[in-house]
Amino acid sequence: MNEKILFDNLNYFGCKYKQEFLINKFELKRLENNPWEGFKFIFNYTFLRGRKDKLSSMYSGFSIDRITEYFNLNSNNEDNILEYIKNHKDEFDYKLIYNLKNNKKKNYRNDPIFDIKTNENGFIKKLAEEIEVKDVRKGKNKKIIKLGNDKDIMMVLDFFKKISCIEFNGNKNLFTWIKNEIKSSRGDDVYDKLKCYQVNDKILSCIIRDVILLNNLNYDNKVDDKYLFPIDTWVRQLYALITKKEDNDSVIKNYFISKCKELKYSIPLVAAGCWYVSANSFDTLINILPKYSLK
Repeated sequence: MNEKILFDNLNYFGCKYKQEFLINKFELKRLENNPWEGFKFIFNYTFLRGRKDKLSSMYSGFSIDRITEYFNLNSNNEDNILEYIKNHKDEFDYKLIYNLKNNKKKNYRNDPIFDIKTNENGFIKKLAEEIEVKDVRKGKNKKIIKLGNDKDIMMVLDFFKKISCIEFNGNKNLFTWIKNEIKSSRGDDVYDKLKCYQVNDKILSCIIRDVILLNNLNYDNKVDDKYLFPIDTWVRQLYALITKKEDNDSVIKNYFISKCKELKYSIPLVAAGCWYVSANSFDTLINILPKYSLK
């Protein structure tokens, strides 16, 4: 195996990821100048939890709709989203649901205590409401949904709780706060401050990686390298294909990061390329077949 060619290709596909999934989809100035847009950019990542991206997007959109309604957000006040979250921090205790679920195991939502607690907490009640949305699945038109997955509700609560505890020092934009923290060599603090229930290493590493890529930030000595390389099923499969081994996520991270340093490739770009080429392997093959002879 020629590692130089391999990592050159991974870097190339990382550039394609950056263009297709970041530059083409998001206007940087809009994310920087509109705190609500910056918040949504970061918040959407928290739903990427091992299910189809379309479903994650649907549940993320549902939550954004509920948040907008709960805080009465509009074009005149949506810039204050971080302030609103801080002012409501007492409503974001995910253990309210966690403890009920653990005590009752099954059918805990039928417990009168659950109804009482959710009625007392307007935010949880809003997240648990059912609304009609466009169904993203093929052949479907509309669907009545709610955050029926308890992990989603608890994740939103704990993520908001974490945000409510951060000192933003006058910065009203979560996106630019993360960017500035990385530029100030406090990328590790971003990871620690946003880590919460269900917002794990993969999600946080995706956030840090993509903020760096979208802003063309220098990451050397700004953040621990391990926080630049998210590991998911696709990356694990690629690693196994390359090395003929199955290892834990820490070993996989170290392999790719050490090779990037040795061969002098961008860690965030190779990380993005690993996901892109694996998750889009069929499309990649279809694009290659007409161009190259495999004999």
